[in-house]
Amino acid sequence: MTTKADLMASIERVNQALQEHAKVVGAMPDEGAPQPVATPVSIQTDGTARQFAVKAVAAGIDTVKWVLANGTSGRWYGPIAALPVTQQFGTPVTPGYATAGDYVIVMWGGKDGMEKSMKLPAYAPTVEKPPVVQPPSVPATPVLDARFKFVAPMAVGTNQERLNMVGMMYNGVSVRRDRAYYDYLNGFSDHDRYFSPVNFTMDRGCGIGIPGMWAFDQLLDCAQQSILAGRRAIVSPLDVMDKAEYANWDSIRTWFIACAKRVVERAMDPTWFAFELANEWATSDMALFNKLNQDLYKTARGILPNHRLVVGGPEWNGWKRFDGTWQAPPDGDFLIQFHHYEALSVAAWKNILTTLVAFGMKHNAPVINGEVNVGFNAMDQKKHSGLWAANFTNYANAGIRVPMNPWAFIGGKNDFRMNVSGTDPKAIPLMEQTFKQCRTLLTT
Repeated sequence: MTTKADLMASIERVNQALQEHAKVVGAMPDEGAPQPVATPVSIQTDGTARQFAVKAVAAGIDTVKWVLANGTSGRWYGPIAALPVTQQFGTPVTPGYATAGDYVIVMWGGKDGMEKSMKLPAYAPTVEKPPVVQPPSVPATPVLDARFKFVAPMAVGTNQERLNMVGMMYNGVSVRRDRAYYDYLNGFSDHDRYFSPVNFTMDRGCGIGIPGMWAFDQLLDCAQQSILAGRRAIVSPLDVMDKAEYANWDSIRTWFIACAKRVVERAMDPTWFAFELANEWATSDMALFNKLNQDLYKTARGILPNHRLVVGGPEWNGWKRFDGTWQAPPDGDFLIQFHHYEALSVAAWKNILTTLVAFGMKHNAPVINGEVNVGFNAMDQKKHSGLWAANFTNYANAGIRVPMNPWAFIGGKNDFRMNVSGTDPKAIPLMEQTFKQCRTLLTT
C-alpha cells in the first residue's frame, strides 16, 4: 500500500528531475547562436546557414580558408578563399549558395592552411516550420579528396624544362641543394613542373635514348627543394612520346618503372609531390594513346599507390582531344593536364577552360594546365615577351580557376625562356610582374 510518505518522496524526485531538465534547457543555445566546437576557431551561422562568421578561440590562428561545396556531389564550386580571423566574430560572409543543401567547408592549420577542416550546416532556403532545438554537437569533419586538396593551392607555376636548371646557381648556391631559389619563386608563383629528357629522336640534354638515373635524380633534387619551400612539385620521367618511343616501348617501360621506384626510395611526399606519366603524346591515334597511357598508369599505380598521377591526352595534350573517346584511368585517382600554344582572347580562354572543367567534372578529376604560351612562331624573349604576358593575363582574366604553367620558365633554345639567361634562373621583371598579377587574378 502506497503511503503518504511514499507519495511525497515521488513528488520530490519529480521536482528534482524538472530542475535538472530546466538547467539543461537553459544551457542550450538559442536558435542561430554559435555552436560550440572543439577547434581553435568558433563558427557562427544564422538559422538557414545563409551567412557565417568566424573567430579565433586559440592562439596561433589568424587566418582560415573556406570553400563552397555542392550538397549532392560534394564537389567544390570554386577557388578556396582566405578569411582573416581575430578573437571577435568578423563581418558575416555570404557564400553565394547555388542550391539547397550546399554547404561551406572551413579549413585551418598545417603548411597549406588546410590540415584541419569542418563542415558547416547545409543551406536551407526555406523553412516550413521552426527547427527543433537540439543539444550542441560537434560538426562532422569531412574527408577532403586528396586530388582536389593537392590542386587547391595551385594558381601559377614554373616549367623548369628538362635539365636546363639543374646546374644553375641562385645567389651563389645550387638550385638543387638549397631552397633559397624556391623561396624566391614563392614571391610570384606556387608550384613547379619538371620532366626528364628521355627521347629517341633528338638530343635534348642527355643524348638520344635513355639517360642514367642521375638525370631523374637531379630533377628529384630540385623537387625536394620545391617541397621544402612549401610548393607543389610535379615530375615526369618521360618527355615527348612519338613513333620512335613507341617502337622502343620495352626500354621506355623499364626506365619508367625504375623512376617510379626511385620516387619511393627517395620518399617523395605524396601530399606535395605528383608523378606525371609523360610530358606530351605526339600521336593523334586515340586508341594507341589509350592503350599506352593505361599501361603506364597501371604500372605507376602498382608502385605508387598513394601518389597523385597526372595524365594527358593525344596530340600534345591538346584540349580538343579530351572527349568521349578518351579513356579514363581505372581507379579515378588522377589529375588531367592539357597544353595549349596560341594567343587567345579572354572569351576564347573562357570557352576552353569551361569546356575542360566540365570534362574534369564528368570524371570527377581536377584539371590543370601543364604548358601555355603563344606558339612556336614567337619564341624570342626580347621580341615576344610582351605577347606572352598578354596571353597569360587573358588566361587569368577568363575567371576560371585552372592552374597555369607558362612555358618555358627556364628554357633551353632560341631564347624561349622567361629567366634572365642560361646561367641566371631569376625571372625577367616583366614575367615576374605578370606571374604575380595572374596569381592574384586566379585566387580572388
